[in-house]
Amino acid sequence: MKKSSVLILVIVIAFALVIPVAAKGPGTGGNGPGVPFGGQGTMAAYTQAQQGPRQIFAMVGTIESIDPVLKTLTIKVINGNKLVQASKGKSVIVITDNLTRYLRKTGTAVIPISFDDLREGDRVSVNGIYLNSTWKANRITVGAFLTQMHKK
Repeated sequence: MKKSSVLILVIVIAFALVIPVAAKGPGTGGNGPGVPFGGQGTMAAYTQAQQGPRQIFAMVGTIESIDPVLKTLTIKVINGNKLVQASKGKSVIVITDNLTRYLRKTGTAVIPISFDDLREGDRVSVNGIYLNSTWKANRITVGAFLTQMHKK
């Protein structure tokens, strides 16, 4: 009797953990397209073309050139996360858009700036999305540290 009650208790706990996850269903977002034609999903999820892997990048470097018309920067990459390592020591073109945030770090304060405040030679930290061989900046911070200061 004692063994069967323990077994029943284990099964009840397992169901309590699994049922809320299973109840959510495919939904409209995430990796699955959901249910077409009015369910929880949309037809757009079925017709949208695959754009390739989208990955978040973080890099530091110096601005080599600025294109004010196209709103792009050429960055000489000094360091970055794993995605950026292949471009270390090379120059990459980073695109911006109306949603890109521009910041300037001065000591402990970080203040908002604009694209027009960027200058060639500025040390920058850039975070964004790498998609289809394109570096798109979400945030650019001027005044970045270009080397690790606290290496062990």
